[in-house]
Amino acid sequence: MKKLDFILILDFGSQYTQLIARRLRELKVYCEIQPFNVDIEKFLLERSENYEFRGLILSGGPSSVLSKDSPEIDKSVLDRIIAAKFPVLGICYGLQLLSSMYGGKLHRSKQRQYGNTSITISKRGKLFKGIPSSLIVWMSHGDSIDRLPEEFSVTSKSSSDVVSSFRTSLRVCLWTAISSRS
Repeated sequence: MKKLDFILILDFGSQYTQLIARRLRELKVYCEIQPFNVDIEKFLLERSENYEFRGLILSGGPSSVLSKDSPEIDKSVLDRIIAAKFPVLGICYGLQLLSSMYGGKLHRSKQRQYGNTSITISKRGKLFKGIPSSLIVWMSHGDSIDRLPEEFSVTSKSSSDVVSSFRTSLRVCLWTAISSRS
């Protein structure tokens, strides 16, 4: 029996997690939503007979990465996923968590960004293949990235100069702070 490819979505409390899953399913990609604190390795092992893990999405959420009690995932598990060359997509909170986990520096914004925002793509790569170089997206966050981790590079910024996506050449990862308006 052929195994079914699937994407694991870790939910950090985003209003859009179900929409992310729906969009994947519309693309004929099987996915499962699990809480951020699920035992990832156990979860993947339990499904390994019927499913082939293909990537990880970290959703957005209302928390600030800078708070003491902010939700986290086990970095050693994430390191193994990345070392195995599985793509990781961080959306909003997920982007900021990944930046923080790998040594980036963030700050609380004086004003939360919430709503339609114009971004400019500076580096195309896989994430922005076939996408116009400038577009309107939805951004919702209260923290901003001051400095990316070493070996990470900005791939887009908002009109107010906020990092909206980045990537790293050492890992097969695509990380973004944006979601499409649709």
